Amino acid sequence: MENNFEKTGELLAKSPLDKEIIDAILENLDKMPESALNDLNDSLEKENEQLENISEIFKELDADQDARWKNLEVKQKEVADKIMDEEMNEMANGKEDNTSKN
Repeated sequence: MENNFEKTGELLAKSPLDKEIIDAILENLDKMPESALNDLNDSLEKENEQLENISEIFKELDADQDARWKNLEVKQKEVADKIMDEEMNEMANGKEDNTSKN
């Protein structure tokens, strides 16, 4: 049962449960039947697994978003470079036209 107490403490330390709830659980651990303690640990383990899964999903979304922003940045630079090239060509051709008219 002592192992279960340690396990519960470790799982509660990772849990986003309100501190008051965690404190209440910890204060009453020794009064809980072993079956209830096992159920609590199972629930806390599942909670921890789900939080880890959600964390991985957010990491993947963040990486995907970073990749999309970088792709957009490249495309914007390409468009800006094209516009600048076109403007420079127009300016150069415009000067040539004005020069040949004189």
